[in-house]
Amino acid sequence: LASLKSLKLACNQLGPAGGWLVAELLEAKVALRELDLSGNLVGDRACQELFSAISLFSRGITDLRLAGNQIGQNDSIGESIAILLMDLKELQTLDLHWNQLHGVGGSSVCQGICTNNIDIG
Repeated sequence: LASLKSLKLACNQLGPAGGWLVAELLEAKVALRELDLSGNLVGDRACQELFSAISLFSRGITDLRLAGNQIGQNDSIGESIAILLMDLKELQTLDLHWNQLHGVGGSSVCQGICTNNIDIG
């Protein structure tokens, strides 16, 4: 597994349990470059674990796709994303569409993008 660089599990109904398992996989020091968990309804709590694992073990990730995962029900997830962005210096693609990021959480994500000088385009 150490040589695994891309994991695409979009639209597989993983739910929160699947999000936790992917975080555990990353904790086994799998240094992914691409991760696509779009459309899995992973949720805020599992995403926070996932973000911690990415920050520790997959900082070289360039493509992170988390669309349609019910992210944003808790404002603190926006701050977690902003913190994650500080660690992902090579990130080129971040897909968060079809989530519920809004208010304080959405503002935190935007602030994280601006603060960390992430190029958009």
